[in-house]
Amino acid sequence: MGLRRRFAIALGFASAALAVLLVALVINQHREEWCGVDPRSASQNFSFNLSFFIPATLSSSLLGLVALIFYLLGVMRLRKAHERPNLGEWIAILPALPVYAFDLLQFLFLVSLITSP
Repeated sequence: MGLRRRFAIALGFASAALAVLLVALVINQHREEWCGVDPRSASQNFSFNLSFFIPATLSSSLLGLVALIFYLLGVMRLRKAHERPNLGEWIAILPALPVYAFDLLQFLFLVSLITSP
């Protein structure tokens, strides 16, 4: 694999992670109209989240993690070759930043639920 190709792969995975997250959030926002999920029904909301939303966000997180791994491997290889990443390579990870922010908010929410009395 070429040295600079890792950044293109990282950009692809980061863009895919962002796209999956955005699609999941849009479908979650309009789940009543599009999927017929009644917002007052706990069983329908639970099954929707368990069957669609949680797997979609997990796959988005995994794609973001793969993007981060490819990005870090590319940066480490460049440093070994005594080269510096150019601007396009520095911004290759930017599409995954909203995914990381969403994951951080989910993690903080879960921690607050666990630690609350």
